[in-house]
Amino acid sequence: MSTKLSVRIFSLILTLAIISAPLRISGAAPAYEPVAFPYTAKAISREPLAFKRGIDVSFWQNDIDWQQVAAAGVEFSMLRIGAGEFTTNAGELRPDRVDERFFEYIARARENGIEVGVYWYSYARTVAGIKREAQFLVQLLAEVSQEYDITYPVVLDMEEPRDYYRDNPSEMAEAFLEIVVRAGYFPMIYSFRSWLESNLSREVRDTYALWVAHWGVQTTELRGGGNYYMWQYTDSGRVSGIDGDVDLNISYRDFAAYTRRLTIDS
Repeated sequence: MSTKLSVRIFSLILTLAIISAPLRISGAAPAYEPVAFPYTAKAISREPLAFKRGIDVSFWQNDIDWQQVAAAGVEFSMLRIGAGEFTTNAGELRPDRVDERFFEYIARARENGIEVGVYWYSYARTVAGIKREAQFLVQLLAEVSQEYDITYPVVLDMEEPRDYYRDNPSEMAEAFLEIVVRAGYFPMIYSFRSWLESNLSREVRDTYALWVAHWGVQTTELRGGGNYYMWQYTDSGRVSGIDGDVDLNISYRDFAAYTRRLTIDS
């Protein structure tokens, strides 16, 4: 092959490569920034199957004897860390707030060897509103993490009907959980099965681990994609150390082992 022909072929290949390369405009953010793999549902799906017994609690449970709870075989507890700003029916604005029993619960649970995660109930209607809630949450977690390890997921709890939200719930969930991930916590979304199926896109359900509430059934599954790694299977369970009903859960992965390894790797 002649030198001139070789140069022409090389020039043609270089031109085709430039034309086919994706256009990148300096300073422009991509439309979608993928979540770092270790924080995704796909990453946790590769962990060994587990069956961990857990509860989730808030100030509604009042006094809890955590020593009895641990003795009853509870291995993890999801604690309501707080809730977002909302306006009451009487027109009173209630700002972002910490659950009244959170600091007591996390101290006693950890003292008794129970692993803990947290959930945040969102009342936001917009992407901007839920970002503000997420910032409040991660600042609170920075304080909490100085004393206690959060070894189970940091969960976004969304339960309001579709017409409550002014922005797309999928975009809202992504905005919130991206802030959680940047703060270094494993993210998760909680809601009822019907809410998850009706309000979240397939992309969001495939990206983030899900915690599904579905009571009174022997098994459950999500239609249209998405895998759940925690199942709240009743809201009327009984556990020694807690007066009255309490939500019972199964975790299908050992999140405590995973998040500790994730922290070391990071």
